[in-house]
Amino acid sequence: MTPKGFDCSGFTQYVMAKNNLQLPRTASQQATVGQKIKPKKVKPGDLVFFGSSKNKINHVGIVSKVEGDKIYMIHASSSKGIMETEITTNVYWSKKMQFITRVIP
Repeated sequence: MTPKGFDCSGFTQYVMAKNNLQLPRTASQQATVGQKIKPKKVKPGDLVFFGSSKNKINHVGIVSKVEGDKIYMIHASSSKGIMETEITTNVYWSKKMQFITRVIP
């Protein structure tokens, strides 16, 4: 939950708090906050959620950039630390992406 050791939701909670936005602790709790956004309307700062279904969220990242149809996120990986990943064409992430939300103060 600190820069010395994040899990995915601890990272998003930390970054959003630095921008005066409060989030709950877990990815599944964070998935209940904000307004759902269609992928074509996504902007940097939006949250992107992953899991086996819309009701079983187990990972969250922050949209870092959008280049055409490609969406990139920055997230905490348990094996690689904080990293940026392109999710739209990534075989692993594209299958698990459930929805995107925008947290509005």
